[in-house]
Amino acid sequence: MVRTFLAIDLPAEQKKILEKIQNRWKSFRAGIRWVPPDRMHLTLKFLGDINTFQLKQVIDTTRNICSNHSSFNLSLGAAGVFPGTRRPRVLWIGLTGDTRDLILLHDHIEEHLAAIGFPPESRRYSPHLTMGRVRSSRQISRLIDAVYDEQIRSAPFQVSEVTIYESILTPESPVYTVLDRCPLACS
Repeated sequence: MVRTFLAIDLPAEQKKILEKIQNRWKSFRAGIRWVPPDRMHLTLKFLGDINTFQLKQVIDTTRNICSNHSSFNLSLGAAGVFPGTRRPRVLWIGLTGDTRDLILLHDHIEEHLAAIGFPPESRRYSPHLTMGRVRSSRQISRLIDAVYDEQIRSAPFQVSEVTIYESILTPESPVYTVLDRCPLACS
């Protein structure tokens, strides 16, 4: 069995911006488990544990979907917390730009993977980059204020492929291994 998910990788420039933001937020010494910037990605679909036959189906289906979608541009957007400021669990950065193209790609992935046995998510897709997960309420209110005050400036980056990853859980943090890269059609 292979623990699998589909994602969009971020260019190094965006990861550097996210690291700088994260370092500012870390100064509050809040009880947060931070996501290392080199592991940040935009998740499109988490599949969980699948067998090798299912993996082949996922790769073939995803390649087909991607060949019918043009590349598009995104930028880093506003910051926030899920599910809300009263009981925050996740600190995130949103995305701007060609978000309709992103959501259409996501919806086609959901639709076509459902046809081969992977049920769609019950929640509406909310594209975001997870910066950290709240572990305690220590200093959290000051940090949340800083999150919502964050002014993010990012040049657009091109999304040109979907990456299929294996995720191996370790005590320190997950280890991601690329299983396949599915290119989008040229724009």
